[in-house]
Amino acid sequence: KIFDLKKGENQYYSVVIESSLFKSELEVMEVTMDLKTIPNSSASALYKGATDKGDADMYVSIDDSNKKPSYRTYDYKSDQTIGNASLILPLPQIENNLIYNNNTIKDKLTLYVGINAYNANEDGSKFQLSIKLSKQGQSLNAANSNSTNLGNTIDGDLVACSKCGRLISNQSKFMHEMRCNGTGLKVEAIKGAGEGGAKVKCKVCEKELKNEEERLKHEEIGHVKLRCECGREMEAPEMKVHKKEDCEMRRVRCIYCEMEVTWKNKGEHQGLCGNKTVVCRHCGKNVKRNAVKKHLVEVHG
Repeated sequence: KIFDLKKGENQYYSVVIESSLFKSELEVMEVTMDLKTIPNSSASALYKGATDKGDADMYVSIDDSNKKPSYRTYDYKSDQTIGNASLILPLPQIENNLIYNNNTIKDKLTLYVGINAYNANEDGSKFQLSIKLSKQGQSLNAANSNSTNLGNTIDGDLVACSKCGRLISNQSKFMHEMRCNGTGLKVEAIKGAGEGGAKVKCKVCEKELKNEEERLKHEEIGHVKLRCECGREMEAPEMKVHKKEDCEMRRVRCIYCEMEVTWKNKGEHQGLCGNKTVVCRHCGKNVKRNAVKKHLVEVHG
């Protein structure tokens, strides 16, 4: 898919993959997404316009409640460096994340993709997004998306990376493992700022970046502080875990009526709810909700 974006604009896509394509061989499947700037407003001029300001980042959500992922909320993101972006998602990793979110891969897997133009030419820049589902070195063409292209995958024998576990071509293994960060995401090798130039470090996490421009971008969107409804502030990756596991305002279900309440109010709600009576389906007696299990065991065996 080729599209135009101005600085600060967003583009969103949904990618649907039928589970029949990977269900029996989930452990060797992966989704690869590539986002490229098209200089000179021409697809044939790809990679040739060094002065083009086009720079976009890619964010992916597997949560149906977050169909417009961004740097503020996402499940996966491309490395936020200057230039083209690439993201490789092993399906076992996606499945583990779905299970963590109390969901499972059923008849289809939906990926929500958000593209943000961090920078662009004054009249906008062109970008190209391509997505592929691959297995054992073969590209599969039965994935569906909102006008998203399916490209070709690598040829030849595949081997597993010793750091991230993803499948790569045997001839690329050495170079891949030199630059792999162990997450399964493609990370470009960091070079100095110009020939023999010194690297610069992020002032927050001390990550090494190739120049001052890239450092500024990294610190601007890579360490943005988000405020949770409970009042705490943290970065996006921490926020996702916080809202799932320890935010007092997170939504949980009452064990008696299955109504959603906040964790903060769960005890008070269940204290009242558990004391309400229900009619036993076996004997017709009124029994408190918090005593139903004991009643069934002691009275009805």
